[in-house]
Amino acid sequence: WIEVDVTTESIPVFVKGGSVIPMLPAFENTAYYPKDQLILHYYTAEGSATRELYEDDGANPKALAAKQFELIKLYCMKKENNAAMMLSSTGLYTGKPLQRNVEVFVHGLSNVSE
Repeated sequence: WIEVDVTTESIPVFVKGGSVIPMLPAFENTAYYPKDQLILHYYTAEGSATRELYEDDGANPKALAAKQFELIKLYCMKKENNAAMMLSSTGLYTGKPLQRNVEVFVHGLSNVSE
């Protein structure tokens, strides 16, 4: 067990190594959901891993059955103090952006100066 002091101003979040946390910029409601932007936080772990993100139009409750969705595959690798992430995408849905701005934040690498 890990014991950590928690206050209402400071609540820690623990993330398993190798995880990718997808995020979006702030937006007022789902009508303004920015489908052309994606923020990925990669918490490195030695080795490689594959993750998938599912995306659909947000309106069709039968999107999965109708195959109206996109799968974004993330290939993540870390060896020593080097990390890489490759993305690929398959699938279509109404309103899918032609391009996306993707920001990747990599956590867990040492700042080594030689």
